[in-house]
Amino acid sequence: MIILAVDTAGPMCAACLYDGELGQATASVSKNIGRGHAEHLPAVVSEVLEKAAFSFEQITHIAVTIGPGSFAGIRVGISYCRALALALDIPVTGVSSLQAMAFGVSSETEKDTLSLLDARRGEVYLSAASPSGAVLIAPKAMSYEDALKVVSSKKYVICGNGIFPVKDLAEDGLSALELMHTNAYPEIEIVAKLALNQLQDGKVLAPRPQYLRQADAKPNENFALSRA
Repeated sequence: MIILAVDTAGPMCAACLYDGELGQATASVSKNIGRGHAEHLPAVVSEVLEKAAFSFEQITHIAVTIGPGSFAGIRVGISYCRALALALDIPVTGVSSLQAMAFGVSSETEKDTLSLLDARRGEVYLSAASPSGAVLIAPKAMSYEDALKVVSSKKYVICGNGIFPVKDLAEDGLSALELMHTNAYPEIEIVAKLALNQLQDGKVLAPRPQYLRQADAKPNENFALSRA
């Protein structure tokens, strides 16, 4: 099983080829571009294939991060991967960015891990995974106050930048908190590894955007025109 994994849900434009039989990445490229994923993604995928000396026809499965994250970035990655999967006639699965973050730390520490991404406006995106990649808390948007209750249970190792606004609410600052990585995106090899677990378990996610809350931009109804 050769998986092409793609992540454009955050500031990174990343891709890797993952060999399921060897259990390792054959080649990977990650570029911190911030924006402009549509312009960079095809070149990043081509660079990965060139580094691995692979052709598109050797890819058997595709995995793509579905968010939460950048509205445009998520749509770019999903659109590209769905189109490529259709052209190659191979399966494509979605991978939650939050679950990949949590799984990356839990597989390293062998402890249940909670990932938090700062969503602004008084909310975090939150999820939890076990070392096997099992979903302990499904991805959801949660207020800082409610997230503090989950964090304060001290059942989890914590990762992600969403911990900072949550910690600010705690009287003791949660000084005893076991905090791992604070980056707001998963490593691309972890995305591929989690996708492999999903495919082997038959728990394939549809490659649809996982925004977790409504878009910030809304139509201005004050200027709506009546229809004849």
